[in-house]
Amino acid sequence: MAARATLRLAARSVMGQVSDLADRVAEGALDARLSGVRSNDASCLLESHVHAIPDRIQKLSRATHRLSDTIAHELRTPLNRMLQKLSRIGGHEDLTAELKAEMRQAIRMFDSLLDIIHAEADQGTGGGPMPFELSAVAQAGRELYEPLAEDKGLIPKADIAPGLRVLRDRNLIAQMLSNLLDNANKYCAAATGLT
Repeated sequence: MAARATLRLAARSVMGQVSDLADRVAEGALDARLSGVRSNDASCLLESHVHAIPDRIQKLSRATHRLSDTIAHELRTPLNRMLQKLSRIGGHEDLTAELKAEMRQAIRMFDSLLDIIHAEADQGTGGGPMPFELSAVAQAGRELYEPLAEDKGLIPKADIAPGLRVLRDRNLIAQMLSNLLDNANKYCAAATGLT
């Protein structure tokens, strides 16, 4: 009888820990794990299944980020190149100005969609500060805005240290960098350096 009672208490304890872990994972703490050493029994099997869930969510979130970053690079760069080429067309200033405005609007809408995708993916990772490579984000920003700078007659320059990693909210840093580069393109005079 005492052995059964002990077994019930142990089962309740394990279930309580699993429930607490599930709550933490649901709140975005994908690195949360059950603590303590388990014996090779049913609770050990349950633990491995429970730990597989946040691992899978993390993998899916990383895949979503990689895909959206690839899409961003593959689509925004050609749009910016087209904007640059439009400036070379003479004699149709009204039409080229209209096309440029529409393309810039498309790029802004595209950026907004990517922000939504990232935000939705981050709901599974808790969002907020996470380690990421700042150098890669800065390089992507440079590649995105370089054609616009050249289009305006600016001289873009970049000195980006490779491999720089930070613990911050990646989306907020990317948005800040985008705003800075956008403002620099808008307000710098032609033939000046844009660093």
